[in-house]
Amino acid sequence: GTNDYTFLQYVNLRLVAVYDQDTDLSESPTADDSPRTTRTDATDAAHYLQVTFTMGAQYIPNESGLIPLDSVRVGQGDFLSSTDMTFHPCAQYSALPGFDAFPDKTVFDDRFPDPSASPPHQMCAPNAAMCVSPTSVPDQFVAFNVPLGVDWLPTAATGEAGDMETLSNNVFVHLVVSAKDKDQIGVSTPNNGEDPHQMKTTLSASIPVVRGGVNIFCDQITAKTDLQDVVNADLIIGTASDDAELTRLRILENIASSVLDRTDPKEIETPSIESGIMTLVVKGNESYFGLGGTQGYGVQLEDAITIHIMEPGTVKYDFVKGKLAEAGDDNYADASSLNYGGYDLNGAFRFEIDRSANRAHLFPTAALLEECPFSPARPDSTVAFPATCVLRRDVQEQGFPVRVGATSGTATEVLAEGVADRSSNGLFMQSVLGSSNYAKELGEKFSQTVADKYKLNNRYLRAWWINPGYEWTP
Repeated sequence: GTNDYTFLQYVNLRLVAVYDQDTDLSESPTADDSPRTTRTDATDAAHYLQVTFTMGAQYIPNESGLIPLDSVRVGQGDFLSSTDMTFHPCAQYSALPGFDAFPDKTVFDDRFPDPSASPPHQMCAPNAAMCVSPTSVPDQFVAFNVPLGVDWLPTAATGEAGDMETLSNNVFVHLVVSAKDKDQIGVSTPNNGEDPHQMKTTLSASIPVVRGGVNIFCDQITAKTDLQDVVNADLIIGTASDDAELTRLRILENIASSVLDRTDPKEIETPSIESGIMTLVVKGNESYFGLGGTQGYGVQLEDAITIHIMEPGTVKYDFVKGKLAEAGDDNYADASSLNYGGYDLNGAFRFEIDRSANRAHLFPTAALLEECPFSPARPDSTVAFPATCVLRRDVQEQGFPVRVGATSGTATEVLAEGVADRSSNGLFMQSVLGSSNYAKELGEKFSQTVADKYKLNNRYLRAWWINPGYEWTP
């Protein structure tokens, strides 16, 4: 409607809810949630009312502010005549004398952006200061935020399950707007008032509480997909010159897992390094990687660490097997926040996480390093009994580290299908088996055989060789 006797125009109200972004419903799934989907908890929402209006260019706020804070009153009900309007939210929020303290002020202080806070407050929330009475209005537009409280609005208004009868409610607001008429300042006797340029009006307005009628901030829906959903892997033990020989090798199929199963490791006996060479084949799901818009996505082997046990008996082997069987940590520091520093996958290995780069790197735990160090010294007269359990980085941050003094490679990628020159794979096999034409030809033929069988494409179908042997270096 219109009001012909006010200097305010374009009055508008809106209801706002700001959720706590660090809470989710993953522990208590609802109909909208599944184990792979989490959504921000709608309870403990900070509700406030925003009042906006414009003023004519000749009006300016009084020195004490445009809106006296003790004039702001709100209430919730069906009709104004039956609604309790004794709630003075801004007087309470600003701790004016004679008013009770605002009960939820601490929540409101933490719920809105403050980059200087440690940790920073929610940057997903609007930069809305509560109960700030403007002392200047350069563009003639006024936005005034009135805090209502935590879970002050009916839950049905925010789309959650609740009493549908509350949808007939309205939120009512009364406040005084006190301004000066610049055109009357300096006029000797414009009227009979003692303050001739003073302009005051009471703004009374209401907004219905309806489903979908509340602006919601910091509501997040997170969907999780395990790598196993789109990628799997095979492990080939040994080498082959053609497809017929490949079919006779031991191939462990679909070994990828989103959880490190605490089961006994598979024991594979091989009589030589050649028959023990491992080929890790990573198989991306074509139904995913073939979708439109996924051409820039692929799979990569980020890190690989092998453990080399070089002693008779089972003491070291049992120790390593025991560490692998220990339960790992969760990827959460507590019930509602991610672990940013990293976490143990089991008793032997852990992830160090670089959240800024969205990458995680594999490291041995301190317990494993005590028994199985990296690159120990070569046995000699001064170190007659060096460590017999040794760790080796075969792949580190997608690269292949070279140990000082080593003559053999530890890992390399198998060339994709269609690559004619396979000499680099032949040279790798020579570094492992010796500089012979046999080793070179075996490397080239085995590379071609694997590439043809798995249709390697250097994007989501890829394979890597890992040298099972360990060479002492200076």
